Formats: sequence, C-alpha cells, structure tokens
Amino acid sequence: MRMMLAKVEPAHDAEPARVEGAGKKASKHPGSPLSLVNRGFWVNMSNPKAIVFILAFMPQFIRPDQLQLPQYLILATTMIVIDIVVMWGGFAVVAKSLTRLSHSVRGQRALNLVFGSLFILVAAIMVLAGH
Repeated sequence: MRMMLAKVEPAHDAEPARVEGAGKKASKHPGSPLSLVNRGFWVNMSNPKAIVFILAFMPQFIRPDQLQLPQYLILATTMIVIDIVVMWGGFAVVAKSLTRLSHSVRGQRALNLVFGSLFILVAAIMVLAGH
C-alpha cells in the first residue's frame, strides 16, 4: 500500500546519483561488468530465501546410492543456466519499457500502482490459501 501512495519525483539525468551511505557522489553507471557480477553474486549468496529454497529443492533430486558431487554439479549448472537465460531474457524484454516509464512521474505512478497491486494480490492469495 505504501508503494501505491508513495510520492514520485521526476528523474534528473544530468545529476549524478548519490550512493546511500557512501558519503560521496557516484556516477549513474554503477561499475564495470565484473564488479556488477561480483556484487550480484554476493547479494544472492547472502539471500536467506534463496539458500532455504536450494536446501529444500536440491536434495529431492539427489540419489543417495550414487556419487553425489556429479549430481550436485549437474543440478547447480542447470539452475545457473536456466537462471541466466530467464533473468537476462526477461530483463532484455522489459528493461527498455520500464526505463522509459520510470523516468516520468506518470510512469512512476503507474509502476507503483501495478507493483503495489501485485503485492496486495499475492498477500490476499496467501491469506486465502492458508484457510
């Protein structure tokens, strides 16, 4: 609900972005591709939801009577490849339009309403599924 009611401000492309907590101004470009991959890796590795998902998901596909390392390597490689294809593919499809939308006040309001509504819908589904 907070997202849907949030005040939106026009984007200022000429102004450098401020990195929270850094105390200095940074450019709009967050860094080299390698630094982005490194940051993404550590964000994902420290994500408790991803860790719990993998711990709950992977063991059911492992046969204890066979060598486990090759099985885990195949599963991990499969998950990584699928994640890259889906995330990069999805990003490539929607990035241009979302960037355009997020640079206008009207677009930001629309995005806030859509994503806020989706969060409320998911919460309602969870409440109804619990009964």
